[in-house]
Order: sequence, then C-alpha cells, then structure tokens
Amino acid sequence: MSDDDFSNEPIPAIDIDDQDIVEWISSPAYSPWVGQVALEQLPDDVLQHDSTPDPDMISSFEPVRWEQIQNHPDSKLIEEACRKEINELLRLQVGTLMPKAQVPPRFHKQIIPSKWVIQKKFDFTVDPPVFERYRARYVPKGYRQRDVHLLQTYSPTLPLVALRTILAMTTDLTWEAVHADISSAFLHTPLPPDLDIYIQPPPFFFDKETVIKLRKSIYGLQNAARDWHDHLQKILRSMNISPLKTEQCIFQHSSGDLLILLYVDDLAIFSRNRALKDSIIHQLQQHFPLKVKNHLEQFLGIRCKRLSNGGWQLDMQAYTDNLLKKFGMLTSHPVKTPLPSNFVVKVASDESTSAQAITEARSMIGSLIYLALTIRYDIIFSVCYLSQYLLSAPAQVIQGAKHIFRYLVGTREFALTYESKTFQPQLVMYVDSSLANCSETYRSYQGWLIYFNSSLITWKSGRQKTVATSSMEAEIYSLSMATYDVVYLRNLISELQIQPLLPARIYVDNSAVLQFCQGSSHQNRSKHFDLRFHYVKEKVQAGIIEIFHVSQLQGEKEH
Repeated sequence: MSDDDFSNEPIPAIDIDDQDIVEWISSPAYSPWVGQVALEQLPDDVLQHDSTPDPDMISSFEPVRWEQIQNHPDSKLIEEACRKEINELLRLQVGTLMPKAQVPPRFHKQIIPSKWVIQKKFDFTVDPPVFERYRARYVPKGYRQRDVHLLQTYSPTLPLVALRTILAMTTDLTWEAVHADISSAFLHTPLPPDLDIYIQPPPFFFDKETVIKLRKSIYGLQNAARDWHDHLQKILRSMNISPLKTEQCIFQHSSGDLLILLYVDDLAIFSRNRALKDSIIHQLQQHFPLKVKNHLEQFLGIRCKRLSNGGWQLDMQAYTDNLLKKFGMLTSHPVKTPLPSNFVVKVASDESTSAQAITEARSMIGSLIYLALTIRYDIIFSVCYLSQYLLSAPAQVIQGAKHIFRYLVGTREFALTYESKTFQPQLVMYVDSSLANCSETYRSYQGWLIYFNSSLITWKSGRQKTVATSSMEAEIYSLSMATYDVVYLRNLISELQIQPLLPARIYVDNSAVLQFCQGSSHQNRSKHFDLRFHYVKEKVQAGIIEIFHVSQLQGEKEH
C-alpha cells in the first residue's frame, strides 16, 4: 500500500466487497467480524505497511512504524502475534467493520484511536525464567473515551492478604489447588445494546478510512474491566458460586467445598471435592477458552510450591532476580540488613532533584514495593521509609535502594512457609510503635504482623499520620489501626465458613495500653484521644479481640 492511501484528501466510501477482506465479512456496511482466519491465510494486501502512521497512533513503548516490526530481530514472531490477535477478534465477533463515511455524524468526534501493545511473555516457574512467546494486544486509547462518567468503571481486584489467607487455610492435602487462565477474557464480554463505541482498526493492517463499531468489550476501554467482572460473576452465579460480601474477587460454591480467587482473567481454584472441581471447570470451558494447570505453581508473580504435607512455600526469586538484573545489581556484594542502622535521609535545600534522578528513584522503589507487599515483609519498613523522599532527596533514595538490592542478593531464596500440624482457627497479631522517631515531623513509626493458622498473612509498617504526645498514645494509635485489619480478616474467614473462630489474640509491650483497653481509668493521659481509639475497647468488650502483654508469651510457651 502506498503512502497516498493515507493522505488527508477526502476519498469516496469504501466498497468492502471489492477487496479481499470480503473473505472475512459478509456485508459492505454493518458486517460482523465472523469466522476464523488461519495465520498463514491472512491476505497480504490487508497487511498494510504504513511507513508514516498517524501520530495519534504512537505509543511510547510500542512500534510506531511498520519498519520497526520488520527490522526487529523477532519480526516473524511479532507479526505472528499480531495476526493471532486479529484472528481472535474475528472469531469472537468483537465488532463490525465499516467505512468511516457511514458513521453517524454525532459520533465522528468520538472515534477512539488505537494502538498495538506487544509484550514478551516468560515462564517464571523455572529458574532462570524462559522466554515463551510474544503477545500482541490491539487496544483502543481509552483515555480518549468520552462520556465515561456515564459508565461504571470501578472493578475490584484480589488483595494479596486474601490470597495468603486462603493459602494459610488450605495447608492440608484435603484441598486441591489448580490454576486457570481465561484467554482473551475481555473479548467475551458483550456491550449493552444501547452503547455505541467506535474505534480505529488495528494499525498497519487496515485502511485508515474504516472504523470498527464494537459489539463486545475490548482491552483499553475504561469500562472494560468492570464489564468483564460483572459478566463472569453472572456466569458463576448460574453455577451456584457467589462472591463473598467481604471480598468481591473471592467466589464460594454453595456447598463450601470450592473457592475461586479471581484476578482479572487469572483463576486460582481451591477444592476439596474433585468431582465438583472438574464439573465447574468443564462448565467454564463452555463459555471461555480456559488454560488449566493441574497444580497451582504461580499466581500474581508468586511461585507457589506445594509441600509433601500439604503446606505451601511461597517465593519470588524469579521476580527478585529480574529486579537485580534490571538495575545491574545481580553481582553486587551482599549485605546483612536492608538498610544500615545509622541510615537517615537528610533533605538539603541544595540537593539535586533532577527529573532523571526522580524517575530512577521511582522505578527502584516502585519495583521494591510490590516485592515488599507480596512476601518480603523483612524490607517493608525500609521501602516505606525511602518512599517518603522520592521528590525531595532522590539521590539518597537511590543510594538506600541499592543497599536493599544488595540485601536481596544475599536473600534471593527467601520464602514464606505455610504449614500446620493441627488447624488453628485463630488470628494472632503483634503490634508495636516507636515514639517520635521521625526527626522532621516528630511523628511515630508503627508496624504489626498478623498470623492465621500459625502462618504470617499480612504485615504493615509506616509513619503515623498524627503526632503522639506519649508512648501510650503512639501504641494506641497503631493498635487501633491494626484492629481494622483484624476485624476485616475475621469477617473474611467467617464468610469462608470456618467455625468456630476464636477471639483474636493481640500482643503489645505497653502496660498502660493494656489497662486502657481493659477499661482501667487513665483520664489524664487519654482524655484527648480521638474517638477511634475507643474502637479497640469496644472490640475487646464484644469478645472479638483479646489483648495481652508480650511478656505473657514466655509463660504460655512454658506451659
């Protein structure tokens, strides 16, 4: 195809019947994308090599010109991935291809530009990770979508603490766990019949004077994730599988013998009834192409290894290695602590805050945050501390982040182990704070760990939002915040029909806090406390939590 075909001069409406594309579609105007075209059968004249694409189709990290694909070392694999994506769109009848001239005038300014998103896919279940394939996604630029305020765009996602709670609950061999992936999930979601969305066709492959009227949702639309979640939820409800009230991404069968954890298009299925599990998977395969692995080996980047006694071992060694390679720290000399004991960020007025340094600091800390929130609780304080100075002291943040990377070099094989000889339906929490140890704001730092069934399922660390005037106040503040997590987890576990659930045990190291929560009078020291601090006392009186001094642990061990 010549450059003249993309000129700005008006051209007559396209007679689609006169082109080879008629092999795919049946009508020159509103013809649905039907049929499946084999990769090698995609007509060559439809594969239009556009050397001067519309600037609106440029993506900062995707091919801008067709020559960029042709000159790529893996050009054949990338082109095959693009063809495969187009064939999938055709097979699922995602939209209607039509001349732009036939679009109603009121939608002319609402045609959404599109782009290609091409990613490398790796197998992280092996060490080192192995390249599998290229995946090409044809996506509209959803930020150009108009009237989004009329749509529901929020879509829930599975929190990591919920995943770890389920894993801690299934530490015996009566629970089977499999992983399933829904291919091209969003493309299976029908759009409401009264919703008209027009998008540009895939760059490089179609004439620019054609558009696509969507019949189904597609990656990139602002409402796509919400529509997909609602669509899948409707299908699961028809199988007697309903979402929990506490977590909309955890689905439970009415029998209580099957759980499905959903993260967009990834499913982790836990079951203690093999026949029920096989039946549900078969029913899902009637609706979507489902890739099922017989064992849960990886989920959300976490490698999940099943132990011989039914327990779990969770690690992110592959992710850690990739981070170390990305920032050139893989061969660095390891250190024994995430940060030096005397490391303090000091903000100076003359410190360089260049855009390049800020970008590098953000990249490092952003990568470390996911690792810290997933399984590496040992670096959570260091990462949260550095994240406070991304803009004011990026050079010192980079220095601290590199120290954390050196610590990771020596602890690459770090793993969380979930196993329990006897099931213990009880939450146990350890909470602490340090008074006014932030030299800039005089606020206190706090942190806590929560265990379920003898397994660590969540942790937090960070600076408090207000100044505490005493160690008692700092401890009460952290205890009240931690109690929110305990109540949430109790609600979640109760919905999973784990009964009876024992009162949560919370350990503190401040006797005044213990007396306050038990109702003893400390009027002079606590009369200025926020009302939320009394939330803890209410939960103690309701028998939901029990508070103990940490010194009692030794006595319990002796018994």
